Amino acid sequence: FLSVRETSRAKVDEATMKAAVFQVVKGNQSIRSTAKSFNINHMTLSRWVTKYKEATDEHKLTMKFVPNYQIHLIFPANIEEDLETYLLTASKMHHGLTRKQVLELAYQLAVVNKIDCPKSWHEKKAVGYDWFYSYMKRHPALSLRKPEATSMARSTSFNRHTVNIFFDNLENCFKQLGDQISPIVIYNLDETALTTVHNPPNIIAKKGQKQIGQITSGERGILVTA
Repeated sequence: FLSVRETSRAKVDEATMKAAVFQVVKGNQSIRSTAKSFNINHMTLSRWVTKYKEATDEHKLTMKFVPNYQIHLIFPANIEEDLETYLLTASKMHHGLTRKQVLELAYQLAVVNKIDCPKSWHEKKAVGYDWFYSYMKRHPALSLRKPEATSMARSTSFNRHTVNIFFDNLENCFKQLGDQISPIVIYNLDETALTTVHNPPNIIAKKGQKQIGQITSGERGILVTA
């Protein structure tokens, strides 16, 4: 179970914040009374009023009354993009990283690049879950997915050469047997059994990708019949 950070400070939409700032600046109302009437934290409103007053006339015309979370980012954009590329590449190679591994890898990136980070990161040797979920929102191409257990033999054998051999053999069978091979003689058999291959955890992979594999120690076809 993961705890989610909660706050009593409500989010304010842009239109409400803009109206409150104008009421203080142009309506000569006090910050506290305006904050109370608009149900806004008075410290938040005070910062926006100061920001508006200090802005140039040209900036005031295009000013957006929404928080700029970019200034609070710990990693620069290029490092975040490199991390995304690495995660996608790892998942394509059937070695996708779990959520815990991503937290540890991100912390290592911060240390190697000498980036200032929260004290809690150093204590846990991993980044926080708040950063992880914010990162996932900033990179919508990534998603937490359930992979299919794939053995090393299956992963390395699925290539152009092996697939061509399979279809060559299939073509020869059709030529030799002819009409003897038809849909009516094809059966799909299954069994109830217990697999000896471990169930891989969720990994970070590309959103929307249909098939996602994860390397396991054994072949998924090896079963113990119940």
